[in-house]
Amino acid sequence: MQPIMRRILSASIFTIFAIYAAAQSGVGGGGQTNVSGGGSSGGSPTAGAQGFSGVINGAASAYNLQSGFQAFGCTITNGSPNVACTDVTFTTAMIGWLFHATNGGGCCLNQVGSVYLFGLNGGAENTIIGCSPSCPSGTAIVSTNATASATPTPPNSAIVTFGPDMTTTLTAMTTAGNAGVNCLPILLPGGIFLSKQPQFNYSTCQLPIQGPGDRQDIIWGYGAFSSMIAPTQDFNFAACTFGASGKGCFASAQGTRLREWGESIDRNTAC
Repeated sequence: MQPIMRRILSASIFTIFAIYAAAQSGVGGGGQTNVSGGGSSGGSPTAGAQGFSGVINGAASAYNLQSGFQAFGCTITNGSPNVACTDVTFTTAMIGWLFHATNGGGCCLNQVGSVYLFGLNGGAENTIIGCSPSCPSGTAIVSTNATASATPTPPNSAIVTFGPDMTTTLTAMTTAGNAGVNCLPILLPGGIFLSKQPQFNYSTCQLPIQGPGDRQDIIWGYGAFSSMIAPTQDFNFAACTFGASGKGCFASAQGTRLREWGESIDRNTAC
């Protein structure tokens, strides 16, 4: 677990609040992230904003970025594939979605040393394979049996994260944001988006009003409520080689502008 603990800051869930963050060398992995509360947070960008001709909008039909969920009212029993939750209803549309769960009681509460409550399924993230007794239901059936127990009550409460795999979509948004001469802002809608790979780590576009070396992207939150990128249990930490530290997983390109972003921690470290 120690290698995961050393790298987990590179794969932190990013929670968007109304702040401005200027990431100088990547989030996590020893990179420097400067956060200030006095920056611009006056709503989402629009076409033509700040001299740009448009945005890469994750909610648009070209990308259809689809949100997952996090649940905190779940009971997990060691040896059982069933996850019974009081704060979410599982439907047939969720069958096949990625799934992982940790203990720890929510953000900033007893997360140090938390563990995954299900082992990997053949080396891969688990999925939801059904509902009990049938869908819709408050109980999901997961593709493997739990390896530990948890209840909705801290300090051993479960943090359950599940949703469609958005790895390819997030990567495509980065590619599109760098496709033109000018940097196009990448706009994330509200929600939680699961990824198996590092994201937003390169910038090849040239800002029209800056010098030749100023190649910068903007990643912008969508409104005042949370948007998150959640690394999966089988997240590819070996690919986190970005930024000045060589360990960054997200938004590690030098000069990346983060609007309405904050930072939260998923597991194995303190907030």
